[in-house]
Amino acid sequence: MTHAFFSVISLDDALKLIHRFPRMQKEKIPLCRCLHRIAAEDIFSEETVPPFSRSTRDGFALRAKDSFGASESASPLFIIRGRVKMGEAPDFCIGPGEAAAIATGAMLPEGTDSVIMIEDTSPVDEGLVEVHRSVAPGTHVIRQGDDARPGQRLLPHGKRLRPQDLGFLAGAGITEIVVYRQPVIAILSTGDEIRPPESPLKPGEIRDINTRTLSAMAEEQGAIALEMPIVADDEMALYKALSEALNRADMVLVSGGSSVGTLDFAPRAIARLENTEILAHGLAVRPGKPTLIARCGEKPLMGLPGHAASAAVIFQILIKPLIRHITGEEGMRPEERPFSARISRNMASVMGRADYIRVAIEEGNEGAVAVPVPGEAGLIRTLVEASGLVCIPKDTEGLLKDSPVTVYPL
Repeated sequence: MTHAFFSVISLDDALKLIHRFPRMQKEKIPLCRCLHRIAAEDIFSEETVPPFSRSTRDGFALRAKDSFGASESASPLFIIRGRVKMGEAPDFCIGPGEAAAIATGAMLPEGTDSVIMIEDTSPVDEGLVEVHRSVAPGTHVIRQGDDARPGQRLLPHGKRLRPQDLGFLAGAGITEIVVYRQPVIAILSTGDEIRPPESPLKPGEIRDINTRTLSAMAEEQGAIALEMPIVADDEMALYKALSEALNRADMVLVSGGSSVGTLDFAPRAIARLENTEILAHGLAVRPGKPTLIARCGEKPLMGLPGHAASAAVIFQILIKPLIRHITGEEGMRPEERPFSARISRNMASVMGRADYIRVAIEEGNEGAVAVPVPGEAGLIRTLVEASGLVCIPKDTEGLLKDSPVTVYPL
């Protein structure tokens, strides 16, 4: 079977195709293993958090209305009814004109609704204190249930769990969470000229860049990368390597071998696999036109360009959304939010394809300036020097200097 760019599709259509793949299975795991995992279900509180109102300052707990009008020149006296330390429940109540000495984090006695800091008071004797300012109800107090109440949704499904999220759940007594299983993604690089990074090179050989780059990018998205041995330019060798990868992984990324040419054999090897359908072969983007999307049973098999920068760009614009889809992650991570800039020079393009140019960001007099990074698609240096990607839409012939652009962070 031969393959050519007969089914070149837009990136938008490719992103629609990835929704054909199912989500990963769910699993319940201990809270201590949940950092950066994706919640598979809404998480609800079964408790009141905090379980009691507590002070946020060392001082005196009192009734706010009793301090009304207090000042340095008119300081009312309060009877010190008792003292409250952290970790203990007061066994007394506070009435009008009374106060309780209280430590930071300690439980407010019944009858009080605010705390005045110790520096705003003066002791008179063992049992009396002067208050030099008024306070409003709730001053220096965390109220019972301020964080959560029974039945309240704490976190939504699809949320990537951060350290502060785990602390929030720990405070609510939650010790296990249902999350989506991490996908195992097999990475294969192809090419007779490709050698492992540790190998000495003969004339005409280059070291493998894509395996480590794509593995790290997959791990950054929360996947488990499975680095497979380099595969020679041989259809049967790739077929066997793909078969093994599909047995061991939930998704396969193969770089190289998908362009149109006598030695670009990936489509033929993929077509040999059982229960496999090539959904698209060719994207209307640059770099990355020879991208291939296949489905092997329920598993994605993605053919990426062999050029290092091209493969990395396709990962950013297509593979990353695919991983987010199968792992159930919803929303955009804060560090990935696009921002506005102006392009530093004219950039030509070709109608009918979307150009993704690598840019460095500089600060100009009127805000951020996107400076295109020169270099061919085979140079990983262009991504090292770049801070983001700018898309030249397929229906334009380029960008004029100082045109506003949207930068997608790398």
